[in-house]
Amino acid sequence: MTERQRTISRSMFLVTGGILASRVLGLVRDIMFARVWGDQVGLAAFLIAFTVPNLLRALFGEGAFSAAFVPVLSHRLERGGERAAWAAASAVITVLGAVLAGVVGCGVLVAMAIRGVAGNELARLTLALLPWLLPYAFFICLVGAFSGVLHTLRRFATPSLSSLLLNLALICGTVWAALAAGRVDGGGPPVWALVWAVLAAGCLQLGVQVFFCRRAGFRYRFVPRIGAPAVGEVARLMAPALVGAGVVQLNVAVDRLLGGWLGASATTSLYYSQRLVYLPVGLFGVALGIVSLPAMSKAAARDEPDQLLSHLRYALRHAFFLSLPAVVLFAVSGRAVIRLLFERGRFDSGAVAATAWALRFYVPGIPAFVAAKIAVAPFYARKNTTTPVRVAALCLGLNVVLNLILMQFMAQGGLALSTSLCSFLNVALLLKGLRGELGPLGLRSTLPDLGRTATCGAVAAAAAVGWVVFWPDAMPGEGGLLKRCLAVGGPAVVIATVYASAAAVLGCPELRELVRAVRRRPAGGG
Repeated sequence: MTERQRTISRSMFLVTGGILASRVLGLVRDIMFARVWGDQVGLAAFLIAFTVPNLLRALFGEGAFSAAFVPVLSHRLERGGERAAWAAASAVITVLGAVLAGVVGCGVLVAMAIRGVAGNELARLTLALLPWLLPYAFFICLVGAFSGVLHTLRRFATPSLSSLLLNLALICGTVWAALAAGRVDGGGPPVWALVWAVLAAGCLQLGVQVFFCRRAGFRYRFVPRIGAPAVGEVARLMAPALVGAGVVQLNVAVDRLLGGWLGASATTSLYYSQRLVYLPVGLFGVALGIVSLPAMSKAAARDEPDQLLSHLRYALRHAFFLSLPAVVLFAVSGRAVIRLLFERGRFDSGAVAATAWALRFYVPGIPAFVAAKIAVAPFYARKNTTTPVRVAALCLGLNVVLNLILMQFMAQGGLALSTSLCSFLNVALLLKGLRGELGPLGLRSTLPDLGRTATCGAVAAAAAVGWVVFWPDAMPGEGGLLKRCLAVGGPAVVIATVYASAAAVLGCPELRELVRAVRRRPAGGG
């Protein structure tokens, strides 16, 4: 374990802490969504409409833009110093803001123009909400740009905590909607409260990132130079990445639209199950991807492919080690988790069954969801944004075909299963493409470690099943809050204890490396 890998581990814990705090608040938000709206049309319309600014965020704020911006800024910082890096960043952010303003403005006009052609209640409400939600894309994409500056400086705390503001705003909006429900005529609580909450959060998130960038030494200047070298370089790298990120997000949009075609219940059940699954994905996959990209970019800038591949192997091992307990818990007690978190208010037993059905088919894909966040980083670090596009396009095509087939027999479960299968294919093709560029990846050297991790998971799963079988109160039947907590907490404690004990007995290096990282002072500041 090199010092740079220790830094990655410490940074990962910092990012994971921020993401964990955000996801906990997000879980509170979703619990409140379930209680106030359940699987009603209003919430389904908001989720579908909010997909569009999230799509733009993934394209221009976090996905394609970050994949191009962070390596370019890292190279400028490594070779030209802060002055060259900050001049490049200001020029890029200025041009990005102008593009975003144009895209959002056009989107608002199109949404307003087609509102009259909506055929059913879900479509009408979705198109009514969309023009008001689109401006959030402008704010959150600029948030992604300023976060990229902080990531390049290895300051991970503030960007990882930024989404806390969105979740806090949505919680406040939900509370307001619940209080206002008694003062509106029919239709349930007003979903417009969520729209105003989203817009307020966007302004706050941008302000926080700008403030901490100034503290870190970057003072943004308005530099409308579309011909600046950094702008051209980012644009060239971003073009194929934009297509790739667009393909990935189009994948998400297709799933959500097909869920809407199946009905509001399918849309909301996919949403709630995704929130559960993406908790470990965000904690480990996103965190490792964020902290690995700057390290891989520096290795690429120094022409050190062996060091880059070492970072890749390290991140993949830890991703599998950290995500496997979540797979076991959701596989054994997924329905109990759903009942504990969501079954109250308008979220009834039918909604529990629909969400559990989708979750069942998302769970096997968790290792692939996590690994995908890491497997794409070496391409972006080497400024190769073309290969991920080809892989994503192939996986999208397969996903659409599988969606249309499986949803006929499995409803929303078919959409979830298709996503899981295509994610495994995505990771396999990315690693194969990287091998074609850099030669052997050295992944065989990780097989003993992965085997030990899989053994730990199997032992933990057997222990959790034994707990459920031999302790009847652990079954998620009818009962109060205490019984529901036992149905989740019992298996969770058993899995964590047995998994960690087995890892210690088998000598899993990931456990030792993580313990060493925890004992050291975390890297990166606000």
